[in-house]
This record gives sequence, C-alpha cells and structure tokens, in this order.
Amino acid sequence: MPTSSDLKKRVLTAAVFVFCFSGFFIFRAKRHRHQPVIAKANPALPSLFKRKAFQTGTLLFSGFTDLENVSDKSITSEKSFSGIKSSKLSMATQYGFTFTKKISDIPSYQSLNSIQLQFKCWMRNDIVSALYVLSVEDKDGKNIYQQSRQIICATKYEWNDLQYSYSIDPKLLDPENMIRLYAWNKEQNQLRELYVDDIRVSFFAEDKKQKNESSDFTSNFLYDFETVDSALMVQKNDIREAAAHSGKMVFDLSDAGEYGPVVNKQLGDVCLLPVKKVNTRIWVYPLEENASVELDVALFNAADEKYFIQTKKIAATLLPKNKWTKINATFPLPQDGTTPEDLIQVLVLNKGKTKLLLDDFEIVYDDVKQAPGDPSMINASDFTPQRNKPPFKTMYLNKQEIGNANSPFIINAGNTQLGDFTPGDEYASGHFCGNAENTDQVIQIKAAEIAMYGYCPDKKQFLQLWKSNEKAFVASEKITGDFDNNHTDDLLLINKKRKIVQLVSFSPLSNCSVILNIAYTVQQEQTFENWNITADDIFMSGDFNGDHKTELLIVNSKIGNWGMFQHDAAGWKNVAANKMDPAYFNAQTSKHTSGHFYADKNKDVVFISVTEKEKQTYTLLEFNSARKQFDVKNITPGDTDEIFFKHANNTFAGDFESNAAQEFVNLNTDWRFDLKLIKTDAAGFNIMGNVDFKGYPADHNPKYYEFVKMIPGHFISKEKTAFIVIMRNCADKNFNGDACKQYENLDYLPNSTQLYQFEQ
Repeated sequence: MPTSSDLKKRVLTAAVFVFCFSGFFIFRAKRHRHQPVIAKANPALPSLFKRKAFQTGTLLFSGFTDLENVSDKSITSEKSFSGIKSSKLSMATQYGFTFTKKISDIPSYQSLNSIQLQFKCWMRNDIVSALYVLSVEDKDGKNIYQQSRQIICATKYEWNDLQYSYSIDPKLLDPENMIRLYAWNKEQNQLRELYVDDIRVSFFAEDKKQKNESSDFTSNFLYDFETVDSALMVQKNDIREAAAHSGKMVFDLSDAGEYGPVVNKQLGDVCLLPVKKVNTRIWVYPLEENASVELDVALFNAADEKYFIQTKKIAATLLPKNKWTKINATFPLPQDGTTPEDLIQVLVLNKGKTKLLLDDFEIVYDDVKQAPGDPSMINASDFTPQRNKPPFKTMYLNKQEIGNANSPFIINAGNTQLGDFTPGDEYASGHFCGNAENTDQVIQIKAAEIAMYGYCPDKKQFLQLWKSNEKAFVASEKITGDFDNNHTDDLLLINKKRKIVQLVSFSPLSNCSVILNIAYTVQQEQTFENWNITADDIFMSGDFNGDHKTELLIVNSKIGNWGMFQHDAAGWKNVAANKMDPAYFNAQTSKHTSGHFYADKNKDVVFISVTEKEKQTYTLLEFNSARKQFDVKNITPGDTDEIFFKHANNTFAGDFESNAAQEFVNLNTDWRFDLKLIKTDAAGFNIMGNVDFKGYPADHNPKYYEFVKMIPGHFISKEKTAFIVIMRNCADKNFNGDACKQYENLDYLPNSTQLYQFEQ
C-alpha cells in the first residue's frame, strides 16, 4: 500500500504530465495560428535571373521604349511591367503602340536582313487572335508587305518575355519605305485584355560588322522605389513606406538585413559593345551607429559563374546616424571576354548589419559605344518629336578651365585662396567694368565682405578685381542694369525698410591681366518721382519701351499700381504709370522673369506664371509705347505636364545658344535635379531639351549634389551666357533644399565651384 509520501509524488507527477501535455497543445495551437518562419532567399543568386539569347550578327540600330512618355490611345496605367504605363489591347482598342522607322534612317540599311522584337506581355486568358505585325509601306502609304507572329503568353496573370524575328527581303529596302511594328487584335470581339510593355526593336545585318566610334551610349537606371521595378521584383517585400529621401517609399533594412537592392541585367540589354565602367549612387539613412555599406559590381558568364567582382566599402565614419547621406562609386570593368548574354550585377550590402533605410538608387552604364541609334527610342510614335512632350533630347553644359583645382574657392592658386563661394551667399552678375572683352563680372556679397571677380581668358582663371565692406550692399535688394546709359551695368541697392535706393557705378577696366583696385561710387540716397517704396513692391529692370535705355519697373503686388522710371543726372524720372491685375505679381502664387525673348521685338518683355488650385496659367506683358500701358497676352503652353519657371530664383535668362534672342534655363529640384533649356516663339514656350553636364572630375556631376546654385553671366564671351555652378553638401539634419546653415565636404563628392558653358 502506498504511503502518503508516494501519493504526493504520484499526484505531483500527474499534474506535471497534464501541464506539459496541455502545454504541448497550447504550443502547437499557437504555431498553427502563425505563418511558419521562412529564411529569406539570397537575392544575389544569378540563377534567379531569367536569361535570354541575343541575336548574332551586326546590329545596325536598336531602340527601346518603356511607354512611360508615349502618347497613344492604347496607353494605360492599369498594369505595367516597369514604370506605371503599358499598351493595352481590348475589345475597345484593336491596335497597340506602333513603332515606326523609315528605312533611310537605318544606318547601312542596304545590308539589313532581319528585325528582332523583344517585349513583355500579360494576359488573362488564351487568345488566338492577337498578333504582332511587321508591315512595310511605300512612300505613298500603301502596304506592300506584311508578316505576323501570334502572341502567346505561356503563363497567365504574369508578365512573360517574348522575342520574335522577322526576315527582310532585300527588295523591300527602298529608302523611302516605312517599317511599322504593332500589336493587333485581329478578331476584336474575341479579345478580353492583353498588355504589352518594355518594347525593344533591333535591326541586324547578315555579316559585315558596323561600327560607330564617335557615338556615346549611356544607359541610366534610377530606382526610387515608388513603384516596384521589375529588376527588384524578388525583393518587393523590402520596399515599404517610410520617411524617404524622395517620394514616400524606401528600401527598408530596419531589420538589419544583409542585402539591399540587387539589380541584374544582361550586358546585351545595356550596351552594344563592352561597358567601360559603371557609376552608382544611393542615399543611405542609418537608424543606428556604426553603419557600413558596400557597393558591389560582378559579372557572371552563361553558366552563372562569377568571373569578375569589384567592391567599394563606405566606412561608418561617413554615414552619420539619422541623416540621409549620398554615396557614389565608380567601377572600371574588364574590356575583353564579355558576351551580350553575360550578367552584370550591381548590389548594395549592409556590411555592418545595422538598421538602415535606402533610397534613390541610380546606376549608369557609362562610356560605351553603340551602333547608330538611340536606346531610349526618342522617335517613338512615328518618330516625330512632339512639342513640349518627353522624351527630350539631351543638351550639355561643358566644364571650362578656371585653374582652381575644382575647389570651393573661385581662386585657388599656390597659397592664394579667394572667393569661398557658397549657395547661401548673394550674387550679382553684369558688365560692370567695361573691359576690352565686354564680358561680365560677378559680385559676391557676404555679411563681412563684398568682392568682385572677373574671368581672364588668357590665364583661364578668375581674378579678384575689387572688394569692400560697404554695408549698403548687405541690407538691400539688388537690381542690375545700365541705368545711367554709359554702356556698363550699375547695381541698384534697394532698402525697402528705409524707403530709399542707392546706385552703385564702377570705373572701367582696361586689362584683366593686372588685378586693379576698381573705384566705385555709391550715390546719395534717392527716392522716385511720384512713388513711395513699400514692402509689397517688386522691382525689375529692362529696356521695356525699346528706346535702348534701361528702365526700372516697380509694381505694387498688393494693389497692382506700377511705375516705370529712367535715371539721369537729375535722378529718377517717371516715364509711365498705370495699374494692372495684382494677381500677376502676388508673392504667394506668381513668379515672373523678364528679358529679350523675341528676336522680332526691339524690347524686353515680362513672362508671368500664376499657380491657383494646382493649375498653372501663363501671361506675357509687353509695353505699348503709344498707349503707355502694358498689353496683356495669355500664353497657352499646350498639352504638356511641364511647369515653366515655377521657381523664379531658378529661372535664368541668357544667350545660351544664340544672341539674336534670349532663351531661359529652368531648374526644378522639387523631385530631383531637372534642368531644361526653353525658347519662346509665337506659340509660347518650346522646350529644346534636358540639360546635363560634361567634363566634371571623376563622377562628381553637379546634379548629384544636395545644394546647387547657378549664376548666369557672359563671363567667357559677350556672345554666350555661361554658368558659375556652386556645389555643396549640407550637414543640416532637416535640410529643405532652400537654405543650409552648415556645409560638409565629402571625400566621394567634394564641394566645388566650377564654370560651365553650353557646348558649341
């Protein structure tokens, strides 16, 4: 018979057993209520990338469009492989986007024997009536030849890679003939939905290899993570909404994961001959100390064997906590032994395995040669550029030598460093000194010192021509113009608080090879005839009435009163006055710029943009001398998304391409660095192209800097306007792009002041 002690042991044992057994079911139940933990796949495995074969032979021309900037009735934003747009065929739309190419526009078209088509397709159901058609038309538009390929998307509800080839009969190679490629729903009532995206068309010769040694190829990819790009589909779960560098989305490594974005591409998709180098840029936001990031570029052969790798590691000291920091790296690549099928992989590694965020990942496959043609397919949709519609051609500002070793100082020679130019300083440029070259000078205005600098073409450097600590320069607005009509510019200092103006004139400069102490005169405090200066006044200078003299136009932005004044020995004289709609000059909703924008007019005009309820309207003001009034003309910009001179401080009038009439360069940094050259004509504004930079050291393109200021002027020649470009990085935690309290110099993106001019 068991003792009481034995009974206690048995009861205790049973209780433990029951507890453990019930705990087992509780544990099992909890495990069943949650998804199993699955380790992340390595996104850098090259086997995850689906390769394709490339056409052999000589490539004559290749064009690509992602349909983002195409105007066509089939374009939709319902679904896309890359970006946000694709071409949709449905029961309502029988034809998709049409690629058009005139045979005479294909280099060495006499040897053309095949055309290769590559694209992405997505469909819901089996469709037997959808075809991709190649047609050839003669000069009269008559269809003389047609081939078609059935569109078969093997996997439904997913994007498929398709590739078709079309043979070309030599009899079709009349230079006036036109080639067209388009998707066609032959039996319109049978088609539900078909989407086409990322179209590449390549023209091949049979044998003889063609080369174009003078043609540069640049393929630029920017991943801002606002939409999940196809190249990052494997990592789509790492893209989340957070406090981004731009937009709303980031690549989130707050779990201290090792792999940042991994981008795989085949060499045949980014170049036609070997890539010489790859430039990369990404913004990093460490959430804790000791962050360390590595940028890698690797090459893999057809068997997924890695035969080249190069890495650049960014140390923790360069990645401060809780701050967006931009890092750049350039990777030279091997020139021999690569094939179009080889994989080029660019990836970001979180080497410190700390918590961080990533944004705005840019990859530029640079310094490569291409067969004639533009990979962006700028001639899409019948290859006729549409006014003020992208894609725009790229124009370049070329770096000019100023002998400052690309330092922040505009003068940096030997032990002499002068002119520490920062974006926070004030600047005024003009033809102040009447030098023999008739070029402009620039005045830098700091709180402690004001100095003037001029470019000497013989020495290819700037010289300091004058300096002062005149306090009137600091506490005033500055307007440049030849107010005293002596063929040199004056500087008008306007003190609204004290309700006075002062005119500053400079003595002539005869020889820039000698640094001179330029004399200057600050006239006594002046007022205007019949005008009381207020804080609401806006000042502009120009030859508004066409008498070859500079007038000063003052507009009261609150009530719309305006006065036009000229200056002589007796002071300021009112030559015209009236009233206009004050909305044109509302400080909150309007921006304005003035200049000689029309070659057929002998006077300057004023352009005004007004923003109301997110709608932009444009107005031209032209002075009518007979009526002594400004004629008002509304300008219709046409069907365009472009916003002209949204920010008045970043709109620059000048003789950039021609001195017959001024153009203006417009800089918009709301989203990213967007610089355009714009001309005017009878129809309004005409965007001539996007503007980029050339000749900068290493990969220090000015558009990569956080804070850029551009100062226009005829610094090099009297015929063409150049830019002094000031590039700085801001150390402020909450930098808003407009003002910076503290600058920082980064080893991989050093602060600099440079001179640029549009290439001839």
